Amino acid sequence: MGSKNKARSLDKIAQSRFGYNRLHSGQKMAVEAVLDGQDTLAVMPTGLGKSAIYQLAAFLIPGVTVVVSPLIALQRDQLLAIADKDVGDAAMINSTIRERDRQETFENLQAIDLFYLLL
Repeated sequence: MGSKNKARSLDKIAQSRFGYNRLHSGQKMAVEAVLDGQDTLAVMPTGLGKSAIYQLAAFLIPGVTVVVSPLIALQRDQLLAIADKDVGDAAMINSTIRERDRQETFENLQAIDLFYLLL
């Protein structure tokens, strides 16, 4: 698939599954790099849509996507934001999660699409 067709396809999926009007060029470049199997680091200002990058990639690539999040509040916001969308299952691990719930999350990791981890 050509890069223009791939970009249009990404925009279409981003709109239909996640409700984004369109992806910015930096978001498209990052998602395309991830889909091409490249290690990718996206450094963008707050509010420019970094979460769209890993949400879209996680939706398109089978298996669990690990998101290292710097803040518990950000983890919660991300889980709430995707809860109403048909994009897969998500879970988080941080210091507020009870040991029993943490263990259950790790035992069911294969069934999770987005896994938010606080380091």
